Amino acid sequence: MPLRIERATLEDLQAIASVTVKSWQTTFQDILPISFLSSLTVESQLQRHQKIFTSSGVFYYVAKHVDEIVGFSSGGPNRNCSFDVPSELYGLYLLEDWQGKGWGRSLFTMLAAQLQVPSRLGLTALVLSNNPHRDFYERLGGLRQVAQPIELAGRLWKVESFTWHESLRC
Repeated sequence: MPLRIERATLEDLQAIASVTVKSWQTTFQDILPISFLSSLTVESQLQRHQKIFTSSGVFYYVAKHVDEIVGFSSGGPNRNCSFDVPSELYGLYLLEDWQGKGWGRSLFTMLAAQLQVPSRLGLTALVLSNNPHRDFYERLGGLRQVAQPIELAGRLWKVESFTWHESLRC
């Protein structure tokens, strides 16, 4: 049975939190400190996603195989005033076995379509500069720029932004 993309519900947040932790631990296993990655918990991610999910203008989509959530995308109003676009991709994660099959593009496209309305064109995504999947956003047409570093695991990490200034056609 193929994957399906659908709008997330509150009941999906536990699985979304689990995907977040597993994705960070596999994607960044040789990049971020193991102590930081092992400290990530489903419970803390669940609390974070609950807070974001209930915010105004935020959308979540999930990728489901049968009834198991294997990925998600989330986004909403831009949280960073240094970017001149109204919307932000907050996260896009797939479990490792589901990456490279086109589902990330589908999750991105569904979310971007929801966020893009005639009066709110433009989207940005912040990505760690050493994220091995950052070229994904460039392939989707995002303009890469250096962004302000962020603090993780007690140190500063370089970040890139990917910005789409017009209506997205993925």
